[in-house]
Amino acid sequence: GVLPLMDAITFTDVAHLNILKEEFSKQAVDGHITKETFVTVLHNLGIGDDLAPETEELLELNLLFETFDRDHNERVNITEFVTGIQTLFRGDRKAMLDLAMEGLDVDHNGTVCKDHFLAYFKKYFETKSALARRELEPERWDAVQDYLERVFRAADAKDTGRIKLEEFRSQFDKDPDHPFSLIFESFEHVKQRSQRRLSRAG
Repeated sequence: GVLPLMDAITFTDVAHLNILKEEFSKQAVDGHITKETFVTVLHNLGIGDDLAPETEELLELNLLFETFDRDHNERVNITEFVTGIQTLFRGDRKAMLDLAMEGLDVDHNGTVCKDHFLAYFKKYFETKSALARRELEPERWDAVQDYLERVFRAADAKDTGRIKLEEFRSQFDKDPDHPFSLIFESFEHVKQRSQRRLSRAG
């Protein structure tokens, strides 16, 4: 069987890296996996337990998929997958922040566009609302959007509608309530659940 990820994979051992690649290949079509098969692969690696629809855990795994999908083509290739898993479980805080923020760099030019920034978090809050079996009310989104725009403006000193990833990272480091703390919290939940699952298996 597949060895539990947190226990087995050190990413310095070729055999353990092959476990990642083998599970990926089982689900891949034309060298890619979709959001649905991404969740299956993670489950087979010991990540993810309660994968029923409309659960917090499934939301967080879907958020991981969005982060790993560097090309924003609704598919993840083997390089994106292995890099993402390595960063999630073995990377430091800066590496994880880089991975998350680069997911906002849709144009791959080292900047974050305000429209993409807002769209990213709107999807997040819409999904959170769906889990609570309610719609994201316009009034609530208006309030959230106002806060997000203020966060963005604080980093966009030249009012260009774009901010450099370095500026965004600096702002995050200074503000414990930065909206990206929500994303980090989700990543930590994924790791903690994996550790609990491994403990139960042991």
